[in-house]
Amino acid sequence: MKLQLPLLYQIKWDDYEICTAREFNYRPVDAPNAADKLSADSHPPLFIQLETNRWGWLPPGAVDASRVVPAAALPARLRLDELPELPTGCPWALLLDENGQPIGCLSLSIAAAQLQQAFRRLRAGFETTLETTDSAITVINAESEVIAWTSDAERMFGIRREEIMGRPADDFFQKERLQVLRTLATGEVLRGAQHQPRPDMHAVINARPVELDGERIGAVAAELDITSQIRMNQQLFRMTAKMQHLEREVAKLSPTVDPFATIKGTSTTVRASVETARKLSAAKAPVLILGESGVGKELYARAIHDAGAGPDAPFIAINCGAISPTLFESELFGYEKGAFSGADPRGRKGKIDLAAGGTLFLDEIGEMPLELQVKLLRVLQEKSYYAVGGSTLRKADCRILAATNRNLLDMIATGRFREDLYYRLSVVTLDIPPLRERKGDIYELLPLFLSEFAVVYGRFLEACPHEIVLRMAAYDWPGNIRELRNAAERLVLLAADGVIRADYLPPRLMQGSADASGMGGATGSANAAGSSGPTKSGGLAGSESAPELQGRDSLNLPTVFTGGTAADAHPSPSPGSPGSSATPEEIAWTNGAVMPQPHSAGSATGYRAGAENLEREQIRRLLEAERGNKKAVAKQLGISRATLYNRMKKLGMPL
Repeated sequence: MKLQLPLLYQIKWDDYEICTAREFNYRPVDAPNAADKLSADSHPPLFIQLETNRWGWLPPGAVDASRVVPAAALPARLRLDELPELPTGCPWALLLDENGQPIGCLSLSIAAAQLQQAFRRLRAGFETTLETTDSAITVINAESEVIAWTSDAERMFGIRREEIMGRPADDFFQKERLQVLRTLATGEVLRGAQHQPRPDMHAVINARPVELDGERIGAVAAELDITSQIRMNQQLFRMTAKMQHLEREVAKLSPTVDPFATIKGTSTTVRASVETARKLSAAKAPVLILGESGVGKELYARAIHDAGAGPDAPFIAINCGAISPTLFESELFGYEKGAFSGADPRGRKGKIDLAAGGTLFLDEIGEMPLELQVKLLRVLQEKSYYAVGGSTLRKADCRILAATNRNLLDMIATGRFREDLYYRLSVVTLDIPPLRERKGDIYELLPLFLSEFAVVYGRFLEACPHEIVLRMAAYDWPGNIRELRNAAERLVLLAADGVIRADYLPPRLMQGSADASGMGGATGSANAAGSSGPTKSGGLAGSESAPELQGRDSLNLPTVFTGGTAADAHPSPSPGSPGSSATPEEIAWTNGAVMPQPHSAGSATGYRAGAENLEREQIRRLLEAERGNKKAVAKQLGISRATLYNRMKKLGMPL
């Protein structure tokens, strides 16, 4: 707000007298005292030019030069609020034109009255402005005392103005909950941040420090009560959770349109593995699924089963490493009554019998005891077997899928796995890529898992900060999808207030992301398979070898899990964004690369080019999948169609 103050010449006095020091000091003996005419207060002020550019003022009643008081000489076109520090003891100032010649004088009492009136006008405008906004506004001084408290603040917090004015703000609120105090202490600027001034209250807050001459002299906070909206959103969240539960129950009763829809990821390696699995689902031949621990081998096996045998056919899974070797044979083949002491007197069906008409999935086949491998080989060759203690040949009417994270060829070389069984199982092999080879899929998998656990634990989550996504992308995920899922569950469990923080990440992940180069040799990584619940992708998911991930300021969760405001709570724009011609949405989409920072301009160019190639390939694949429907592609990426057009144009893609 601008002060309405006059220039000095607009309030000058024209009735004044000036003389030189020589004129003042020279008096004939018979001449009257030169100061006699100034003995009365009604006479105009007398200014004496002591030296060039130095003036004095003779107080009324003074008779000699010893009583002259230093006086200020000011430019007449100076504005009243631009007055410099003035000499004390002189109530007047001489006004000079552009040539340094006196043109009038200024009464400092009149100047003070003008300043006081301007301050009153400014205060009236300030107070009216505060009361005109629809926010509860608090202003504190450097001592944390409240110096402004609007009527909206009275209504929002139930504290009257006369009670709180002039008192410390932390007399009425918990100190750790007061953002205005943090802003005063640190200078932090917030805009559109979600805030809880009280445990039972939610607000959107703007906060900014008050500074004068480089010194922080106070802080201002403007808060808008959104408690009712948050409560309504939480009710919507609970209703949505119930609806999703019902959807899952209904899904159990109705077959999935696409059994492979549960496998999440859009990277080239994942799409290739899914396409291969689709082809294998139509055949009855054994399939050997290879992949590191935690990549989702059983998810692929179930999808192959559902697409081939149908959802009503049995799918029996057995972990070859979790069963004692002495019990493995009876578990696999079953046993007749009285086959051994302690057995069920009625006998028991084995997994092969239970899988009749469907699929038997042998997980961790590399852990199967060597003596049982020959019996499994017979099942594969002859399609028949004997139960333990039985003499009747039984028919093996099931398809066998096997999976392992071991190198079976090495095991064959050391005599721990039968070569003939290996070739019988590996009619077709299906390799599932680890997550470290397709880190772009983190953008799809992480929101999926966060949303899933938010429903399970009843958490109301804000957007996932970009810092967490960066750390996750810098990590090699030796535990693959299982480890990523566990990390997401940990984040949800610890985010009791709905805010996901980087220090909630597992310690091993924090250490691994802090020294990404040290993790380069880690084996294993998270995989392409995901959970089966419906979700919205949080961003680009397409780099398959990728340290080069296109990042965001935050990873968006589905609307029901976010407060809708915290994503905007950034005190300042991202580096490099000022002056950019990109739209804010486009900057949020492409800002930052999830990769170790290059050490030279040449390597930076290489990383940038690689990231652009990956982004170009991602958009191309989505366009193919959506048959050129750009609106559908933009929706998948979480951006507007205009932003998609801008990105395609900048990437040199045909529109």
